[in-house]
Amino acid sequence: MAKRAINWGYGLLKRKAGDKSFAEEWADYKREERTLEEAKYERCTCSHALLAYFRGESRGLEVRTLLDRAAIADGVLHMSDVNCPEVKDTLLKKDGAAAWHRAAEILQSLPIAFHSTSRALADSAADFKARFKISLADAFAAALAKEQEAELVTGDREFKAKEIKIAWLKP
Repeated sequence: MAKRAINWGYGLLKRKAGDKSFAEEWADYKREERTLEEAKYERCTCSHALLAYFRGESRGLEVRTLLDRAAIADGVLHMSDVNCPEVKDTLLKKDGAAAWHRAAEILQSLPIAFHSTSRALADSAADFKARFKISLADAFAAALAKEQEAELVTGDREFKAKEIKIAWLKP
């Protein structure tokens, strides 16, 4: 608060009528602070969320907001390397090679940290797959969320794992 008050106090006497009051500026500051704090929260994503983003679906707007917040806070969304081929496969089959090439270019600049598969991650994914009867790619997404102690962002209703926190994208 002191820093904001110091910044606000500078030039106080030169302010004109109609400028924001300290209370209004403070409220703006707290909103920005909450946004940055929320952006620091660890999140993982699966192919479902990324596909919604690239295909311009309504759910993709939520993913775009998460990407924006991660970029603002110098953070990242986490994703397993196993989920990326699923994105490529779906885009190639449904939207064509040109769509995949555009998405691949953009993907390189998004605040997404791709995690390589380790033996421990693979074992955890196998456990999720066996217990919850989900696809292998989804099992890796769940295993990564557990490993990173992160919330999994998805709209895929196949996820039923109770040991990870899930942020459901709205339909």
